[in-house]
Amino acid sequence: MKKIFCLLYFTTVIYSQNYIVETLINFGFAETVAFDFIPGNRIIVTQQTSSAKVFSTGGTQLSIFWNFSDSLFTNLEAGVLGVCLDPNFNSNHYIYIYYTNGPDSTLRIVRFTENSNTGTNPSIIFKYHPANGLGLHVAGNLHFGTLGKLFIAIGDRGQSSNA
Repeated sequence: MKKIFCLLYFTTVIYSQNYIVETLINFGFAETVAFDFIPGNRIIVTQQTSSAKVFSTGGTQLSIFWNFSDSLFTNLEAGVLGVCLDPNFNSNHYIYIYYTNGPDSTLRIVRFTENSNTGTNPSIIFKYHPANGLGLHVAGNLHFGTLGKLFIAIGDRGQSSNA
């Protein structure tokens, strides 16, 4: 009878890193959800309960890009959520914003044309009325892929079968 002897030897290397947390820009309001950088040292920021605003990279508010308050649904996780610039922003000045429209929490993506730090020519490019209008698991992220396609993250709306 042969006996097999096995010796296992594990080593673990622990890397210690120190991080410094630094506030670069304080936007001065709560419920900041998303942002994107605009050429010319500017940042567009979404505020869940009201609007999208444009700031300088130094933190100075330049404008209210668009105020959604008159048509916004903000229950639970709903509101003004995602924002991204068009890959051809330098030539077309398009900015896309994802928000929930009231009173039934319809999901909308609106394309705006940026003009002097404000939104103009709003055009609804996507609209979805979910069965569950409570504002649960809304998600709301927007990004362009390498081929210029707009990708939209939509939550399960509180229904696990949608996940």
